[in-house]
Amino acid sequence: TAYEMVSKHQGALQTNRYWVDLMSGLQLDAIPDKNIDYIRDFVPLVKSIQVGDVQEMLETLSIDQEGMWSCIGSSGHTSSDGPAPGEDVDEDEDLHGRSSQMAIGRRGM
Repeated sequence: TAYEMVSKHQGALQTNRYWVDLMSGLQLDAIPDKNIDYIRDFVPLVKSIQVGDVQEMLETLSIDQEGMWSCIGSSGHTSSDGPAPGEDVDEDEDLHGRSSQMAIGRRGM
């Protein structure tokens, strides 16, 4: 609920770590819309969210089964995924590790 989010936020404001996390990226050109309002407007923003806003967000994100995808990647080889002796190794795979598709979904829905 909004009350829980605001309470957690206000409690976390008492820690330096939370402030550092909130302020990270404030001066980066790569995040031009992040400014001090990001911190100052948190509580009013959270309190203003309506059910319709959440529904619209979920529709926009396309969270149906066909719209979901996942990827797990690794960098390089570990002792368990390296090529077997005598196995041909694709040059790109050797440089970039391996990745494989992972099935995801929701149970009980």
